[in-house]
Amino acid sequence: MDRIVTVDCTFPSLDALRRRLGFPGADSLLLTQALTHRSYTHEHGLKKRDSNERLEFLGDAVIGAITAAFLHVRFPAKSEGELSRLRAALVRKEQLSRFAQAVALGPLLRLGKGEEATRGRERDSNLSSAFEAVMGALYLETSYEHVQAFLAPQLEAAVEHILSTASDRNAKTELQEHLQAQRNTTPTYRVISASGADHDRHFVVGVYQEETLLAVGEGSNTQKAEQAAAAQALALVVPARPAASPTAVR
Repeated sequence: MDRIVTVDCTFPSLDALRRRLGFPGADSLLLTQALTHRSYTHEHGLKKRDSNERLEFLGDAVIGAITAAFLHVRFPAKSEGELSRLRAALVRKEQLSRFAQAVALGPLLRLGKGEEATRGRERDSNLSSAFEAVMGALYLETSYEHVQAFLAPQLEAAVEHILSTASDRNAKTELQEHLQAQRNTTPTYRVISASGADHDRHFVVGVYQEETLLAVGEGSNTQKAEQAAAAQALALVVPARPAASPTAVR
């Protein structure tokens, strides 16, 4: 596999990122595009294809394939279902955002004024998309093996954390399986409230067994709030299962 050069990114720069990732030569045009949000292209009169969205599409596929291969080799005894849960945990938006933060992508993003004003550099959606785009650009400029070598230690550290905290578990699935087996019923979810600006939404969701409210969860979107509510409900209906903490999943 290609050797990955690591550098100190305390003071992030495009050149430092290029060297850390192992981009060949000094031409960073593709890397610059990978860091360009669509809001920037809109405000500067550029074409939509000048944003990072096409590279994001490519990077998503590359990361997915590398992650699946990594898990297949790393855990030869795990079932397909277990591997699928781990893969989902490794490629979800929040985890990719952490990978992006580890290489200091936030300060290097090219954002429009609106995104800049609403803390777009810190938003998981922007960071995860940029990370996917950067991996797509790295794949085009180097090779699949090069991206694989770069991602391997990140995936190893992340999967150890996921396993130690059991964060690959899907609380909604667990709750549904438990209620169907023990009570012959299926949980339902209802939005209790929704508030906040478009860039900072806050949802409160209740999970019900028929008409009985089991628990409430909060999150920055309905999916996260539902997962939080299911985790709280599991702590109530499954003996000796620890409660989720915190309730709010941001």
